Amino acid sequence: MKAQIENYLERECAFIMNSQLAFLALLKVMDIKKISIPANAPFWFATIPKFLGIDIELKDINLDFSSKSDIQNLFFESFEPKEGMIGYQNFGEILGKFKVSLLEAENFCAVVSNEEVLIKELKKFIDSGVKKGRLWNFDIETIGVDIKAKNLVMPDIKKIEEQKEIVDFFEKAFNKSRYLDILKISSKTIKTHYPILLKPELYCPKEDIISALIKRGFDLRVHFKPIYRLSVMRGDFLPISEEVYKAQISLPYTKEVLEPFLEILEKYSYRGCSF
Repeated sequence: MKAQIENYLERECAFIMNSQLAFLALLKVMDIKKISIPANAPFWFATIPKFLGIDIELKDINLDFSSKSDIQNLFFESFEPKEGMIGYQNFGEILGKFKVSLLEAENFCAVVSNEEVLIKELKKFIDSGVKKGRLWNFDIETIGVDIKAKNLVMPDIKKIEEQKEIVDFFEKAFNKSRYLDILKISSKTIKTHYPILLKPELYCPKEDIISALIKRGFDLRVHFKPIYRLSVMRGDFLPISEEVYKAQISLPYTKEVLEPFLEILEKYSYRGCSF
């Protein structure tokens, strides 16, 4: 994996502070006018295009419980402004074929492309639009911002193998649970949390379940609030995105969470739930 990443970064690329800023820079440099994004994507997938005045179409997500439906990795899911021009990927696993892809690390985001002109314009944009001349001379040919990454540190690839062991542990423990469904997630990506989907009868006590585990010292998360629920966006109700939001809980990557989690699910399972 390390060799794959080093190989990857030998290609023409630009290093930007983080993926949100890389997203902004690409949309601006590529002069995107309209974008389609999954409704359960991180909110900045919508707020950044809105800030830039780009038309946004929210789409319902695909949920088929296969490895190709890795909703926990929606952050890296492709979107299609210009025939799949941009694709997000994580630590060497590319999701689809794109003219541009991104390598996300803790302290940088590498934008990689075979499109030399695009990378040249991107580098100019992330360097305040400056074209440097001889000695102190410079010109500014276009707008830009200073968002170059500094002090690049390669990610610790050992974490991928460590997390794969925990993923296998969770999958075995949850495989036939009557309280939840599991989602296939890639074994090649580094993530901070493991996603599960509660059964409908546990939707109502979801807050109680999460609060109980937080009180025991575990870092629980709920990802993917549908973007159309945000006041700054609004939009049409999308049924699968809404269902996933009701069901989804993300557990920390630690085996110690399993026993108390199952205990708490059992405690609240008597309630039932209906909407």
